[in-house]
Amino acid sequence: MSKPELMKRRTDSIDRFNAQEKKLEEESKSKKYQLETKAVNDQMELERHQRKTIKHSMKAQLETAKDDLFKDLEEVNQADAKLLGSKKEAEKVFKAAEKRVQDYGESNLTRQRAEYDQTRSEDIFGADDVANHNEVPFKKYEAHEEIGQC
Repeated sequence: MSKPELMKRRTDSIDRFNAQEKKLEEESKSKKYQLETKAVNDQMELERHQRKTIKHSMKAQLETAKDDLFKDLEEVNQADAKLLGSKKEAEKVFKAAEKRVQDYGESNLTRQRAEYDQTRSEDIFGADDVANHNEVPFKKYEAHEEIGQC
């Protein structure tokens, strides 16, 4: 073989090798992309399933809690009905209790207002507070004097 034939054969061989390498690299990238896509899709499906499971369990817990609450409420209503005898008596008791609460609130508010008005109109120290201080000497300070430690 002559030198130009050998050179051509060598370059053809190198070109085939580079083409094969490029093909393998592209296949590798494609396979990697497919695997990553499958992993992401699998993870999304898992999360979707978990959200669905959590949603159903929360709904079941809520329904159970509601059922328990309504059952307890029904028991309390039945006990009230037994104790009070009838619905009219229950309404009377409820209105009387509501009136007592309202009266208490009004009387409590009136008392608080009276105490507040009294403290605003009077000195905070009554006559009894000031009368028996003979054992503690008081010093009267003039306007120009500095007041000492109390």
